[in-house]
Amino acid sequence: MSTLGRGGSDFDNIQAEFSNIPFDRGIVGMARAQDPDSANSQFFIMFQDGHFLNGNYTVFGKVLSGMDIVDKIKKTYRSSVDTSSNKYLMVPIFIFFSLLIFALIRSPIIISQSGIGSAIMLTAPLILTTYALTFIAMAGRGGVDLSIGPFMGFINVSSIQLYAAGYLQTPVGWFIYAFAMGLIWQFFYAIIVCFVRVSPIIVSLAGYLAFAGINIVILPRPGGIAPDWLIPWGEGFTIFNEIFLLMILATILFYIITHTAFWGHLKLMGADERAAFTSGVKINLVRIVAHLIAGLFAALSAICFTALVGSGDPLQGTKYTLLGITALVLGGASLAGGRGGAFGAILGALNLYLINYILVTFKFERLQSFVSDLSYGAVLVIALLVSCLLYTSPSPRDRTRSRMPSSA
Repeated sequence: MSTLGRGGSDFDNIQAEFSNIPFDRGIVGMARAQDPDSANSQFFIMFQDGHFLNGNYTVFGKVLSGMDIVDKIKKTYRSSVDTSSNKYLMVPIFIFFSLLIFALIRSPIIISQSGIGSAIMLTAPLILTTYALTFIAMAGRGGVDLSIGPFMGFINVSSIQLYAAGYLQTPVGWFIYAFAMGLIWQFFYAIIVCFVRVSPIIVSLAGYLAFAGINIVILPRPGGIAPDWLIPWGEGFTIFNEIFLLMILATILFYIITHTAFWGHLKLMGADERAAFTSGVKINLVRIVAHLIAGLFAALSAICFTALVGSGDPLQGTKYTLLGITALVLGGASLAGGRGGAFGAILGALNLYLINYILVTFKFERLQSFVSDLSYGAVLVIALLVSCLLYTSPSPRDRTRSRMPSSA
């Protein structure tokens, strides 16, 4: 088993002949190494559709009958994370309904129009933050962006100051500025990780400290005021408002991305970067694109946060680092990479909101902030422990490396 997928022959390699035939279930393709022209003596049969292989591998046949026999063949390679199943959502769903029932018992107002409107207003920045963290965590290497909170704060305080100085007077200007900042920072982040080879956690920690200090320089204390068009967004009196529409559009974008070849590459890379590399995935490009997408969601989160507070605040945004990571784990995503999604991110954020909502009903008064932070930390630790118990590491046999694509 130690040489599985590494054999060859004395014959010359076969040049790639890419075609427009999609890699559907039953397609037979030529296995290869990183070089497209390195196919030699191995082939693979697709157990399921794998369109992220289109244009990267050579199709030379198709199983016309007997796929039931092929299905009985035990896969000799399994990634360290089960990326094709949504069973990881079972725990977040159970936690959500348990908390919701308890919250209804404590205060039924949560399901009123004002209660749901407030929930949308308060959870929108966190959900969008978790969306951003999901793409970075999915890429693997333990890439949790610790800078996400202070970076949101940076967009918040800098845009407020620019607005006060006579710039960013229109909604279009605000969105363009926020998107530009998100793309620039995440592109810089990705370039450092991909080409300078610095650990993602080091880059994100440096970003956390840098933005935390820059925010204080830009705006030493909370102040300023959001533009007139943005303030009503954060009122939260109704369910169907601008923030809700923004959330719907962001979620649609997320789900569109999950139906692209990029998403398949991202999951494969996060689950096993070496397998992705030998399967022809351009891992640096995939990582950069993941960071750019995260930058867009972080920008939207900063805009929702600004609508929520109605001013500039150099400190409040920092809390979204812990909240976002906790929501990410509560939503069932893997910090090791390869597992996550929009539904899990929403569940994680809602679970945190429900925890805070329940704690408020107990009226801890001066201890409220302390109890909330303590609860978030405890929930994060418990969620990590549960995740470790449910998704144990694969056996040495399952870690055997293969040059076969993961869908084969």
